[in-house]
Amino acid sequence: MREVYIKRADGGADLVKALTVNEFPVFQLPEQTRRARRKKKLSYMKLFATFDIETTTIQQDLDEAPEGYMYHWQMCIGGVCVYGRRWEEWLELMTKISQWLELNEERRLVVYVFNLGYEYQFIKEFLLDELGGMEVFALARRVPVHVVCGAGFEFRCAYKLTNMNLNKATINELGVIHPKAVGDLDYYKIRTAETPLDDIEFGYCISDVVSLYELIERRLINEDDTLDSIPLTSTGYVRRVTRAACRKDKHYRDRVFKKQKMSAEVYTLLKEAGRGGNTHANRYMSGQIWEDVDSADAASMYPAMQLLKLFPMDKFSYYGDIDDLDELEHMTSHFACLFRVVLTDVHLKKHVPVPYIPSSKLIARGSGCSYDNGRLLNAPDFIAITITDIDWRIIKEQYDFDYESILISDFYYARYGYLPEPIRNTVMQYFKDKTELKYKISIETDPEEKKNLKYLYAKSKNRLNAIFGMMYTNPVRTEISVSKSGEWVEEIPSVSDALEKFYKSRNSFLVYSWGVWTTAHARAHLQQLLDITGDDTLYCDTDSDKFISSPEILRRLDLLNDDIKRECEERGVYVDVGGRRYYMGIFELETAGNPYKRFVTLGAKKYAYEDKDGFHITISGVQKDKGAEEMEKIENFRPGFIFRKAGGRTLYYNDVGKHEITVDGCKMSTASNIGMVDSTYELGITDEYAALTGINVYKEIR
Repeated sequence: MREVYIKRADGGADLVKALTVNEFPVFQLPEQTRRARRKKKLSYMKLFATFDIETTTIQQDLDEAPEGYMYHWQMCIGGVCVYGRRWEEWLELMTKISQWLELNEERRLVVYVFNLGYEYQFIKEFLLDELGGMEVFALARRVPVHVVCGAGFEFRCAYKLTNMNLNKATINELGVIHPKAVGDLDYYKIRTAETPLDDIEFGYCISDVVSLYELIERRLINEDDTLDSIPLTSTGYVRRVTRAACRKDKHYRDRVFKKQKMSAEVYTLLKEAGRGGNTHANRYMSGQIWEDVDSADAASMYPAMQLLKLFPMDKFSYYGDIDDLDELEHMTSHFACLFRVVLTDVHLKKHVPVPYIPSSKLIARGSGCSYDNGRLLNAPDFIAITITDIDWRIIKEQYDFDYESILISDFYYARYGYLPEPIRNTVMQYFKDKTELKYKISIETDPEEKKNLKYLYAKSKNRLNAIFGMMYTNPVRTEISVSKSGEWVEEIPSVSDALEKFYKSRNSFLVYSWGVWTTAHARAHLQQLLDITGDDTLYCDTDSDKFISSPEILRRLDLLNDDIKRECEERGVYVDVGGRRYYMGIFELETAGNPYKRFVTLGAKKYAYEDKDGFHITISGVQKDKGAEEMEKIENFRPGFIFRKAGGRTLYYNDVGKHEITVDGCKMSTASNIGMVDSTYELGITDEYAALTGINVYKEIR
């Protein structure tokens, strides 16, 4: 046994006892089970466990990929910590537990792992060969959500449950006493199973499983869940609330869900037409440092669209040929329309800072096309694209093309209507909860109550935003499994078979087109603001617009918000709290009175700014805080700057099977693994974008 202190959230520390495998009281583990509601033959032990490993990466041969191996493992089982240094010890413990509790595939002990995809790569051969084989449920290749082995252990991914890193998750979960330890273990030091760990290092290891155990324990209490009812993913919380609301309406399944059953053809068109938010930089302003920049964000953009706008509320019907433009305008003005269009001699109009048509969504194109960082500028020959009526209206405003040669095909239409009441009520309730909690936080003086309110606020905010993700889930997904030999297998089902399965499932209840229309409405909503900021637009991203401010822009912004407020009033999309009315969808001036001192962008997901709190960067693939610290100043935000500390890590997946490895004279059993090394990130732009914007491409900037 080893005793070690681990840190509390209040700054203190508690003494924790960690046992070896031989010391662990397997025969004292409680044997109570709870019958699973979803599968009659399945039951779960009432206790659960958490599991984590510490690894080192080495590269013995420069011609081979880096290789990782485990040098320390730890578990917290029913609140009792146990640890070891070798896989043989872990397998001994797991075998003892399985035998004592009489575990099998229908009588399971749940083991939470924070990032299951990582640990799974290290343990998969042991599960296959020594713990009874396994079945894997995964969202994608190498992204398992839960793994069940024949010995009766069900491994679950806590990251997918929380959608946060462990540090943030433990800090935000109400009632967690011991948050994850941060910064106490040097990952660059080469360790083996025989390397002594001092108290700080050992405490870091044990803290991981203790904090994760408390996180799951408190999540079960805070959400009134059991190990059977708790969702596998963070979206699952919203899904079950919304599904329950829809099931209360006895007519929902037949008159709403099944009534809009998609054909394979309609699904394909929706998949082609669907896209995310509008994220882009103004090519005329890119690469330059601008002063006094304002930023406006739409309040709860996607939920606002779901409550304010109209959606397809019928099964899409095939229309046939569109003979003339008047007929096209009539249909797109009165119905939800989905169609393919071929445009010739296409040219972006002047003074359009954010071109709308993405090259990635073109289903065909002629020669001579030119682009602005992935957005169409000109197509002297032709383009073909699948769009909705919402997209069509924006394209007409932004582009000139030959109207006489327009070709329309595969035209489908549906009646427009508002989303069903159960869904609208759920969205509205989350918005109301979030708004009321934010107000209570502002007036609360008791520290403990304030902490409780902040927890509830964060939960309401996350779940309000999760409703869209739930709605835009693709019903035709690649089926991911693992073969008996442990290899990943990807099977692409036929669209017809997948849709038939989707509509037969009692758990399915949402309409895929609603997700497609939500993002289309959001792009149109943001476009209203982009039209106001015009040539002074610097950068936009889904629900926000960063621009060089002026009294005229702010005046027109106020008028736009007045229109949105009137729409909210008509639809009842507001909450009255603390003597103030809060609206969804209005554009709030984030920088009101405190504009960014300086701002620069190099394209989508690449910008930096200075404000009253200092220097900040946002670059996809670069850690924000470390990246800003490494870059130091906004003048360094130029092509060629290389991040060496904030560039993240590169993972090397080694599928090599069980074998032995010797490091510093220490022989250890190992198996498939992940080699993890620091990676660099070079801030760059394409040659095409450099030629378009006139930005100079440098070699390394330091």
